[in-house]
Amino acid sequence: MFLFAALSRSANSGIDQYLLGKRLAELGLKQHANGGFFEVAGQEPTAELTYHAIYLGFTYGLFKNMDFSNAQRFVTSLRNRDGGAGMSPGQKSSVEATYYYFKAATIILPNALDIPSVVEFLKNHYDSNSGLFRDTLDSDPTVRATHFAYLTLNKLENELTWLNTFAIRNYITDHTQDDRFSFDGIDEINAQIYGTAISRAISLQSNNYRADQYSKKLISDGIKAKNITLYQIGNLLNALNQEGSSDVPEELKNPDIPETINDLFSLTRLLVSQGIFEKLLDIELFAITTDNQVLELGRGGLTLGQVVRPAAVARILKRFVNPYLAINLTTTIGEEKSVDTKLDFDERNGVWMGDRYTQATKLGQLTFDIQTWLPIREGHQVDVTKNIQTSVSLPVDISCDVTASAEEIIPVGGIIEPGAAVKSVLHGRFEDGIEVEEGTMATFAVYDSSEALLFYDSADFKLDHTFQWIFDPKNPIPDGYVKFSVEIGDRQHDIHTRKEFRYLYHANMTVISHKINSTPKLGELLKVSMVPGVIVDGAVEQFNDEKSFGEDLKDASTEGFFPSGPAEAQKYQMVLKCGNAIAKTVDGEIKVVEHNITVEFETTVDENIDLATGFNIEFVFKNSEGFTVPLSLQEPIAVTLNSEIIAEQVKGLEKPQKLTYGQTIKAELVVKEKNVGKTLLPGLAFPVILLKKGDRVVAEQTATCDQKGLESVEFTIDASVPSGKLTAEIVVRKGEEYLPLEFNEKKLTQEYEIEGQIVFDHKIVQTSDAITIDYTTMFNNKAITGGFFVAKVMTPDGQVAANLPAAQTLSKSRISIPTQFLRGEYTVDLYRIGETTPVVSTKVAVQSKVVTWFSQLPIETLVVIAAFALFCWTVHLRTQFRIRNI
Repeated sequence: MFLFAALSRSANSGIDQYLLGKRLAELGLKQHANGGFFEVAGQEPTAELTYHAIYLGFTYGLFKNMDFSNAQRFVTSLRNRDGGAGMSPGQKSSVEATYYYFKAATIILPNALDIPSVVEFLKNHYDSNSGLFRDTLDSDPTVRATHFAYLTLNKLENELTWLNTFAIRNYITDHTQDDRFSFDGIDEINAQIYGTAISRAISLQSNNYRADQYSKKLISDGIKAKNITLYQIGNLLNALNQEGSSDVPEELKNPDIPETINDLFSLTRLLVSQGIFEKLLDIELFAITTDNQVLELGRGGLTLGQVVRPAAVARILKRFVNPYLAINLTTTIGEEKSVDTKLDFDERNGVWMGDRYTQATKLGQLTFDIQTWLPIREGHQVDVTKNIQTSVSLPVDISCDVTASAEEIIPVGGIIEPGAAVKSVLHGRFEDGIEVEEGTMATFAVYDSSEALLFYDSADFKLDHTFQWIFDPKNPIPDGYVKFSVEIGDRQHDIHTRKEFRYLYHANMTVISHKINSTPKLGELLKVSMVPGVIVDGAVEQFNDEKSFGEDLKDASTEGFFPSGPAEAQKYQMVLKCGNAIAKTVDGEIKVVEHNITVEFETTVDENIDLATGFNIEFVFKNSEGFTVPLSLQEPIAVTLNSEIIAEQVKGLEKPQKLTYGQTIKAELVVKEKNVGKTLLPGLAFPVILLKKGDRVVAEQTATCDQKGLESVEFTIDASVPSGKLTAEIVVRKGEEYLPLEFNEKKLTQEYEIEGQIVFDHKIVQTSDAITIDYTTMFNNKAITGGFFVAKVMTPDGQVAANLPAAQTLSKSRISIPTQFLRGEYTVDLYRIGETTPVVSTKVAVQSKVVTWFSQLPIETLVVIAAFALFCWTVHLRTQFRIRNI
């Protein structure tokens, strides 16, 4: 049974595509030799499971994972002479089994489905007096059988004149209590499924809204209580006709991946109806040239005069190819009339292909609209659309050469430095018939990593034209990349030819100066200003907003545009850190004073332990792709608030006492700001209890906090705690630092004495790759928790071969020692934290793998090896004897 095990998962986390694909690929393991499907090995296959498996197979394209020919034979064998079907081959017909047969045949045997026989079978099982159906001829009419009958007849609206809807209306009305359906012997969930499905089939509107609300509440409560299956939820939503509704609980949009066929069926119907299935379908569009070159249209377009035919690759869950997918391609160049092309599946290559070649005869924007649908004859339609924007460009080869100061050519993607010279050339020769539109322009633009325009030039298009730019060291730019973009276009065809070149640029970005308005308090505004810059050849250059281009710029299509300068494009963040962890980030606002850039930040000092204990400030630059670059500081910026944190409502630690192993130290407290009495919640800084022997910390436990700020801490004395006198102290941990916490102007400390002796035992298990030692700890003949230990592996001469932490379980501490590079005898010493004397020492011997291999051979094999070695030695002696005689 599948239950929702992770209801706290974010709604945006997405489906685990790998796990879903794995579960679907394994469905073939549940197919019987007769073609049907079962859930548990040893069970007979059923019509219900087989229908659900067929639906999954046709939806995802599991044709290499399941035997569909055999499944067809199984579905055919379900049908009986009375027009109905049994749940398994040879079983007598029932209304429920006939429903599953009908649904499976609709998908896998649509042309062989005898609908009149199915209708006649249902007529024979109909009780006109009650309006109900019998599941079998020898059974009483039931609401369950009626539910399956109406689900079957829903698809056959022209065959319903013989039904006595007056009787069934009265029956459903009599079994409706306020906001729900109730039937004798039927559980609450199934009662709503049956009642809702029948009501909708006969268009019974009374109390529908209230019943629907009750059903939704059943789903919500069942999810919270984890006592409802995904299959039940799917059936109830299907009855409500709301699988595609936005009212579906968020937990259903991204549930855990189930294992059973029924739950996978319900999950898939939800994915399809909610529009999530389209995210599982990846479509890539290609163009195949006459010489069989493959062009990926998602990354580049076509060139003028190129002759191609379209092709597409479609994969579901990145692994399944479904040949039943229908793909239609609509191609539009500029404002020309669109052309529709149907792509047919090519079984030999596993791709969808257009049936004819076409020539790109016009420059301009090239748009591909891809529509993909799956003609499943049941449930919601699988319909996916995708749009690709590219262009038909001139057959021009655009180059970009970047030369360093030493005349060294820097390859594309290499590192560029100030002083570099950039040259971009338009190469090519047009074939006969290709003419360039009068007024065609070419432009050359340089951008930094914030997408600020650094340089711009334009010229009438002509082949072998050259654009040039020199990287001025006095013009500071941020760290990241430098992008060179060449575009060609005209007024009629817009920009049709484009090529970009990227080079890396490493800048030593720094904070020239900063200013904090005043020392803030909790809940007040923190205002900070910062001047960013770059260190170039030891000199600090401030960023400025001076532009090397005019305001009236036109692109290659002669349209005016307004590019972003550094002040509009650059983005900075202020980072508030607690310890070495980020507590808060704040976006900055750029101000320009006499063309120089200053960044201002403003944020509220949150009322929590993180910021109340003080924080550090750092600054980062954020480029156009979201990557951040830290700005260096002359010295750390530490902010200490005018606040003092204290403990209140303290319980526990009242008096010194003697404890034995297994007993627990408990305490409760609330952390507050002393001046205003505000309760502070933990985050990156939080209360912990320390057990100290002198000044040495031997154990630590973090407190838990409820929504009201009550901190609770419990520490059970385990084997990692040495016996004798110890001090317990509650402090605030901030990174690697411990901050004192006071109650009534005194530290929160208490003295304890730990009594008793622990008995350590161990068990050694050696494999070919590792030695595992399991340590158990006993006190008064009872096992106790091990706690934290560290092991040292010592060589015979006293050298440390390895330091290893012990893995902890409730009953033991485990050390796993890789033996790949170890040979001989070693001593394993187990230590408590900070102690220099081991609590237990263990001798281990690491055998050579060759010796181990020989020791595992049977005696007969060893005898053969020894005889062969003796023979080789004898031959060697004879050879030596002959040589000496010669």
